[in-house]
Amino acid sequence: MSAYPNTGSLFPMDEKYRKERSPNLTGQIELGEDLCNYIAKEYKAGGEVILDISAWTRTGADSGKKFLSLAVKEHYIKQGETKTTKVVDEDIPF
Repeated sequence: MSAYPNTGSLFPMDEKYRKERSPNLTGQIELGEDLCNYIAKEYKAGGEVILDISAWTRTGADSGKKFLSLAVKEHYIKQGETKTTKVVDEDIPF
C-alpha cells in the first residue's frame, strides 16, 4: 500500500503505441481499505456505489511531462440531496 491511499495518476498514451480507439490517458488508482470497505458495504446493501473523483494537472519532476493526479473518496451527500440522486448527462459540463 502506498503512503497515499485512494489516489492515482493518468498519463498520456505514447502516440506511437496508440490506436484510433485507444484512450488518450491511462493509469492506475490505488484504493485503501477504508474505501474498499465502504464500496463493499454499499454494494451489499443493494445500492449503487457512487464515488467522488478529483483531478489535478501536474508536471513530472523527472520527465517534465504533464499528467493528471487523481483522488477518490466516498460520495459527499449535500444537504437536501438523497443517496439515490443521480447525475444525468445534462449535469456534466463537457
